[in-house]
Amino acid sequence: MIRVAIADHLPTSVRACASLLGLETDMEVCGTAHTGAQILDIATHHRPDVILLDIEEPGIGGLAVTREIQRVAPDVAIIATAGTGDSREAGQAALQAGARDCLVKPLTAELLVASIRRVNELQQHRELLLRRSVGMRQAAAVRQARVIVVLGSQGGCGKSVLATNLAVLLARRTRQRVGLMDLDLQLGDVGLLLNVTSRLNIADLAALRGDQIDAERLEDTMVDGPEGLRMLLAPRTPDLADTVRIEVVENVLQRLRTSLDWLVVDTPQGVPDITWEALKQVHRCLLVTTPLLTAVKNCRLLLDYLALREVPPDQVLVVGNSVAPEAAEAAERNLAGVRRALTVRLPYDPEVVRRSVDTGSPFVLKAPEAPVSRAVADLVECLLAAPVPVGTGDGQARRS
Repeated sequence: MIRVAIADHLPTSVRACASLLGLETDMEVCGTAHTGAQILDIATHHRPDVILLDIEEPGIGGLAVTREIQRVAPDVAIIATAGTGDSREAGQAALQAGARDCLVKPLTAELLVASIRRVNELQQHRELLLRRSVGMRQAAAVRQARVIVVLGSQGGCGKSVLATNLAVLLARRTRQRVGLMDLDLQLGDVGLLLNVTSRLNIADLAALRGDQIDAERLEDTMVDGPEGLRMLLAPRTPDLADTVRIEVVENVLQRLRTSLDWLVVDTPQGVPDITWEALKQVHRCLLVTTPLLTAVKNCRLLLDYLALREVPPDQVLVVGNSVAPEAAEAAERNLAGVRRALTVRLPYDPEVVRRSVDTGSPFVLKAPEAPVSRAVADLVECLLAAPVPVGTGDGQARRS
């Protein structure tokens, strides 16, 4: 219900507006006034959602009262009314004083009701953004998201499928603020894998100055995913990837760390500079490999490379994504070289995974009892444990 107060020096005008609003099922008149002092008292003590305020009559003192209401009750939206002199000049003065809209008398029911609904909706949206901004600033003093960076030893190893399902299950398991960032700027699949689209993505942030990428703008650019997951998607086309400069990625990561509890980052193939920006702030790095000979070779190289770049070994967890049973014997031989680093094995479950990818439904939600879902659940528990153990090599993540 939208609570409206009416201030006009003419009782007939007050009664006429009240009668019009009385016909609307979503509105009620919570107060009327004929002087500036009276409407200021109503704004201060009764806090209507909207005030309909005559700004031109000396008895009301509309512009001064508008400014005072904005000072003592900024959550009250004001619609100014004017009917004499230069209505355009009066309207500009009212908007500068803090009014949300200005209507010219005589008022029609259609115009009045539409303005009240629009102004009330905008005011609610403004308050929501303010609450988010205040909450994020307060949380920033104590919150530093734990960053989970997901790397792949080669294309097609299941890196993005793991990243999406891991983020969804992490959000369900912790009930905290979990984010998922698609840093594969040219060919990112995060949105597709969760059947989520958005008009905005990280390329829209790249068009802004660094100081314009604030908490509110970042929230507006992100989109909701399953289980309350907050997602920042990759550009829609590969050509936009070049617009996302390294300093943009650094700025966005810093902002996300202060607004989230967990941040899962899906990365492109290899370890380009943008991936290193995420690795600088990493809590755990998940290196996904398959038992294929080329993937295992790349996995070893990446482990050495991460160590060379001073990523602590205990922050790197190796995830083995299994192949078909008929190749199991050769796969085990190939994995022998990384056995000591292996944290968890994802079982071969092609039907569950294929159905998940085709429908954009995470398998950890649609098939929670499937072996692959249970393995991801074990990995979540491994991430939640402190310290995170490595080197189990037994196909399950050890829990402390």
